Amino acid sequence: MEDQSVKLLNHCYKGAQMGIIALGQMLPYCKAKEVYDFVEASARRYQEFAKETSANLRARGADPKNVCKCSVYCAVKVVKWRCKRRGSDGNILEQVRDGAVKSVAACDRYLKMYCGADSDAIEVCNKLSALGSNVDEESYSVSV
Repeated sequence: MEDQSVKLLNHCYKGAQMGIIALGQMLPYCKAKEVYDFVEASARRYQEFAKETSANLRARGADPKNVCKCSVYCAVKVVKWRCKRRGSDGNILEQVRDGAVKSVAACDRYLKMYCGADSDAIEVCNKLSALGSNVDEESYSVSV
């Protein structure tokens, strides 16, 4: 049975994957270079986080678990639908903010679920929460 630290880290890893997937789906719809660059840079930050979290899991002898295909399918459909329906850069930034806020809320939920996780795993989760908060805050400074 997996310990709480591994479960927490896997949830963080999956959260980062969802961020990477969603942001990647938004890129083709970005019109302004500043918006494109911001979305791309945000995706890179989530990729770096996922890579670090994967290494942390492997160091604990655990394999990182991927997001289920159904969740990916649904996320891709929703992002594409929103981008096609309301395809402005402003809408894309709203989607980025929405995803970042959900990421922070998920981290709070995971920390409550896995209160027995070790301090290293808690630090990783707090790092993902901070990443989501930073992406949310920075999105307001992007010109549209």
